[in-house]
Amino acid sequence: MRAIGFYLLLPFLYFFSVLPMFVLRGISNVLRFFLKNVGGYRKEVVYRNLHNAFPYKTAAEIKVIADDFYVYLCDTLMETIKSFTISDKKLARWCRITNFDIVQEQIDKGRNVMFVLGHYGNWEWGGGALAKRTPMPLKAAYKPLSNPYFERLMYKSRTRLSIFLIPKRKLLSHLLDHQQGQTLLVMIADQSPNPKEHHWVKFVRQDTAVVTGMEKIARQYDYVVVYSTIHRIKRNQYEIRFRMLEENPQRLQPVELTQRFMRMLEEDIDQDPAPYLWSHRRWKLKMPAV
Repeated sequence: MRAIGFYLLLPFLYFFSVLPMFVLRGISNVLRFFLKNVGGYRKEVVYRNLHNAFPYKTAAEIKVIADDFYVYLCDTLMETIKSFTISDKKLARWCRITNFDIVQEQIDKGRNVMFVLGHYGNWEWGGGALAKRTPMPLKAAYKPLSNPYFERLMYKSRTRLSIFLIPKRKLLSHLLDHQQGQTLLVMIADQSPNPKEHHWVKFVRQDTAVVTGMEKIARQYDYVVVYSTIHRIKRNQYEIRFRMLEENPQRLQPVELTQRFMRMLEEDIDQDPAPYLWSHRRWKLKMPAV
């Protein structure tokens, strides 16, 4: 049944993908109305996350952020569909890269570079735009989708944007097998962690369990770590900016690199909260009572 549903849907996805962006914005507006006001998609989760993250904001202010979040969420869905057929020229125009000299300097030194980012902005477009800019393959750890048909579709979409995908469960073995060559690696590092292995930090005003795998890889394989943020300039337009997180991770105390990353991500969220993935059950782990 999954195969039948997928192949019935596939022509419509590609039809939407070739539509002009202004038409997709209109579709996004309609989808947003049904998603938020009719279906109430994860509305309780979104509002709970926002109230906990911004306890000093009024209910009216929270509603403004939530409304803007649903705009961003539906736009991102349309942008992801657009990725199936987007040209390199349009991708570069709609997702611009600034201050790449910070990264290029490290590449010229022969260093391994790790780009770390959160679930903020359109990371699908951001990864593709960055992969088109880098002088060597950009590797990305990812979690395969459970539906094998949509997994193949997304794999095809991402790799056509020049991203070299590595399933998360195979990442460590891949890095071990390829540690002799220079590597550029991108990692989304703000996922909800394994209940058995995590560290606690303060993030957007609440105790938050975080993964530390990014930091361990950076230490073991001597990566320069660059914080990458995908700022939303306006609807369907983004700008990627870079900040040096650490050139020598081995010199830092345990979890210091992770704490720095979460602080930088928090700064971006405070500046423009809507493009964060508030519908994700990010805070399902609770700090044990002392």
